[in-house]
Amino acid sequence: MDINPPNSHPFEPTNKKKLGTAEIHRSTELPPFPKYKPTRLSRYQNQYSPNLAIDVLHDIEEIACQWQDQLDQIHDQITALYHQGPIIEGWLESTPNSTQRNSSGSSCTSYRLCRLNENGEVWSRPCPSEEVASMSLAIHRYQQLRQFLNQKHMLEERLSQLAQSLKSLHRQLGDGGMER
Repeated sequence: MDINPPNSHPFEPTNKKKLGTAEIHRSTELPPFPKYKPTRLSRYQNQYSPNLAIDVLHDIEEIACQWQDQLDQIHDQITALYHQGPIIEGWLESTPNSTQRNSSGSSCTSYRLCRLNENGEVWSRPCPSEEVASMSLAIHRYQQLRQFLNQKHMLEERLSQLAQSLKSLHRQLGDGGMER
């Protein structure tokens, strides 16, 4: 028994059914189902977006350029420091000299320039009082030099670590990104 009208598709809903000789009419409306909201498909998942990789590379480039600029500034500061005058590693010690008196009657102070020799022993020599100011500046320049050299070493170490990390990543990419 054919329940579909002659010109209809077998899977299309019909409003008539034949049962024997009687026709039963029914509604063609389907029960209410929740509407399907199509999800927006992206070509790439967020974590695998090529733009993300490029953005990270640009950020790394920016950081490396900043470090290089800082290294250039430190180099210029070290050069300027050498042009300012002598640089002395050491310190000044003063001792009151009770046996000598100056013209005003107050006691004189004697100074010694001290430093550590190659064996770690204290080495010293007398420093005339008229040279104390220039020696103090030379010692101060040495302390600044040490700070600049420490900063320089730290930046060079960072750049070296970054270069090694990037080389390792480049090797992995050359292998198709797979470790063997």
